[in-house]
Amino acid sequence: MIKSPLGTHRLLILDMDLTLAIPHDVSFYNQYGDKVVEAISEYFNTSAHRAFSMTQFYRKHYDGGEQALFRGDAHLHFPDVEQKPKDYALLHAKLSEIDTNNIFYSAS
Repeated sequence: MIKSPLGTHRLLILDMDLTLAIPHDVSFYNQYGDKVVEAISEYFNTSAHRAFSMTQFYRKHYDGGEQALFRGDAHLHFPDVEQKPKDYALLHAKLSEIDTNNIFYSAS
């Protein structure tokens, strides 16, 4: 049996362009960026500084730092990192740690 990279979740929606929900607290953006850096640092076993550089490259060229995990081509742009397959589970786990309490506007 193939194990889902998202665990028991059947659908994951990442609203990268904020068309579905708009945070009223800018700490969300800080937390999001920090979690992406953490995921890349952990996945590629590199420093937070190096992971941040990688996110900046992917933001500039591919519209999102998290693309370093999704594209599976980081080793082509950063020869010092190991070639690895795409990974969604680690990013999902890290983003799930974000405290979203009182960050988004209420629907009411």
